[in-house]
Amino acid sequence: MKKILIVSNMYPSEKHPFYGIFVKEQVEELKKNHDMNIDLQVITNKETSKIQSIFKYLSLWKRVFQTIIRQKFDIIHIHYIFPTALFVPIAKKITNAKLIGTIHGTNILFSKGLKYKIAKRIFNDLDEIVTVSDFVKEQLIKNYHVQASKVTTSNCGVNRTLFNPQDKLEMKQRLGLDTKKFHVLYLGRVSRNKGIFTFLELIKHCKDPEIEFIILGDGADKETVKSEIANFKNVKIFDGKPKTEVPDWFNAADLFVFPTKKEAFGLVALESLSCNTPVIGTDVGGVGEVIRHGENGYLVKEDDWESILTHVLRLKDNPDLYKSMVDKCDIDLGENEIHVQVNKLTKLYRSF
Repeated sequence: MKKILIVSNMYPSEKHPFYGIFVKEQVEELKKNHDMNIDLQVITNKETSKIQSIFKYLSLWKRVFQTIIRQKFDIIHIHYIFPTALFVPIAKKITNAKLIGTIHGTNILFSKGLKYKIAKRIFNDLDEIVTVSDFVKEQLIKNYHVQASKVTTSNCGVNRTLFNPQDKLEMKQRLGLDTKKFHVLYLGRVSRNKGIFTFLELIKHCKDPEIEFIILGDGADKETVKSEIANFKNVKIFDGKPKTEVPDWFNAADLFVFPTKKEAFGLVALESLSCNTPVIGTDVGGVGEVIRHGENGYLVKEDDWESILTHVLRLKDNPDLYKSMVDKCDIDLGENEIHVQVNKLTKLYRSF
């Protein structure tokens, strides 16, 4: 029986049910392995003031050390390297557990300074590093000179039981959308980094009356967005929805636009494809590992709303082209299902 401690600075709670939901989903999948005993030390508090952050991390590290002193673990798996994994150099000295760290984002890939030195020390002390995309793996090896043999790529994986194709017309009706419209969806955090203002330019410059835009989500820039679209009749904006309802919106949409400015992988694009909804996304980070340009969607340059609009109009006006993309949405889904990706971790755990 492998005894495993999972450490994460993001994990869902009743108050914040989607905070680090992908970590929880991975843990739940891992628990299906009866030869693994999994314990958790996580942060469920989403508050982000500097003082609150300091205390929540100090509390996490205290609990981690208390746990590894009292119990013997075979593996300690840390999600998010900085600052969650700052305890790794000390843990290396007081436990014989194998230390694994998962890099979920690109913000850890510092190129210089104190944070770079700290991250490099952590990477050196980890026994194995997991990256969510080949892009992050390549950047890690390039920036930190980590041995490739020490790095495993395993994304969070899509839950195809939840994200599965449904009849679009029926879903549009269920959500109260105009069934005669071609719907273009923005779903996610309403913030500049996720490309919401690129999406706004798309809305402002699209003159086709048969196209309706949907913004679904919450975030720092939501009130600004509401103000800017107040006089536009071709867009509807909704609050973020529980993950169990998200597939309904992907299925109701004809296209999903993913104009993010940086992205380690792009799970949300994968979830859209799993609902047979093509994606137009920014060619940054690991997004190109999800979208096959010209097959299940299109890749565009950052902030290039003109190209997005061109692709939207082309697909809307060419049913045969659109159908061919829908038919190819599942090209890479099999290898990206959550149980397939978690099996990579299971294999890694059992190798120690």
